[in-house]
Amino acid sequence: MADVAVEVKIADSEQFQALMRSLRSAAESFATLSDEERAALPGAARDGIDTLIAAARPESGSDEEHRAFHGRVIIEWPPPRNGILASWGCAIYDAETGKLVTTASKVMVTADVQDLITCNLVMFADEDGNPVFDGKPRFRDDRIITGTFPFIVAEMRVRS
Repeated sequence: MADVAVEVKIADSEQFQALMRSLRSAAESFATLSDEERAALPGAARDGIDTLIAAARPESGSDEEHRAFHGRVIIEWPPPRNGILASWGCAIYDAETGKLVTTASKVMVTADVQDLITCNLVMFADEDGNPVFDGKPRFRDDRIITGTFPFIVAEMRVRS
């Protein structure tokens, strides 16, 4: 089976949405094939169609699922040392504004091969439980209010 590589920066939201629409459209077309039509295809083609249909399922990448995210971020890593990419010194930017997120204390990246790259940021929260991107911490009962918030990773890059 031949692999096809598609490179899309998630920061280009319109381009990403167009790609997802075309994948869903192709998956819908392939899903209408009869059993006889599918049986006539080479095994690699059937495998590719099955993969495309699975990747385009609404539960993997649906608008409802993505509404749960608090936005999109860019993760910038320091240059690797001795072939190791370390987390200290990484910077998180709001992909919409380009502003540095100064309140995150932990980044947990998830790269599901059939979905978007996402991350959970442990960061300051306000009194209503919303993420705070910069500024001073809020307190409740003499404790800093924090939360763990899911974000879509728009880009990851290594600082030059």
